Amino acid sequence: MLMPGSPEAWIRIPDFILPMYPAASLLAGMALDEILKEPIKLKIAAALKHILVVVSIVMLCLPIKIQSKRFIETVRLAPVIDQVLKQLPEYEFMVYNQDSAALLFYSQELKRVKNIRDQASLEEALVLSDNRPRFCYLSEEDLARLSPSARQSCQIILWCRKV
Repeated sequence: MLMPGSPEAWIRIPDFILPMYPAASLLAGMALDEILKEPIKLKIAAALKHILVVVSIVMLCLPIKIQSKRFIETVRLAPVIDQVLKQLPEYEFMVYNQDSAALLFYSQELKRVKNIRDQASLEEALVLSDNRPRFCYLSEEDLARLSPSARQSCQIILWCRKV
């Protein structure tokens, strides 16, 4: 027999288990509403209100760091991209293999940032000679995977190694 909270149930049939929880919470709430008397309900509501006020104050005083650890490079790079593009309006900025959502959230100049996903499109964009100046952010691994012709068309202006 599978219990709703057991790991086997989550692996085997999550689509059948998940809709059960909202219904179970509504049924539990209706049962508690019938069981509890009116004065007790008012005390519980007042206690919940005070708890929410205290939790809200604590959250304001001690903010939680919600920055993603997954695409930390993109999060750190977005303000730099914005500064470069504000100072050099004629430039285009390309990023390869980075998180679009992080760029969307952290960048203010997103309209001028071209997000490239596959290597063939990246090499085509780098070799393209439209005389438009552009920057491209690549990780060290991605730079090593470029074809020799694409690498020759680039000029590395900043090289940062991971420590």
